[in-house]
Amino acid sequence: MDDTVVYQAVAARRMQWDALLWQVPALSLTAQAFLFTITLGLEVAGTRVPLLPFSPS
Repeated sequence: MDDTVVYQAVAARRMQWDALLWQVPALSLTAQAFLFTITLGLEVAGTRVPLLPFSPS
C-alpha cells in the first residue's frame, strides 16, 4: 500500500478518536444535568415527588 493512503487512514482514525474523547465528557455532563433537573425540579404542593426508592422526600 501507498504510504499516503496509510497515513490518511491513520489520521482519519485519530481524528475520530479525538472527537470521541471530547464528546463523551460533554454528553455525560448533559445527561447528569438532565437527570438532576428531573429529580430536583419536581414539586407537588411544596413537596418533592420521590422518583427513586432511595431519594429523600
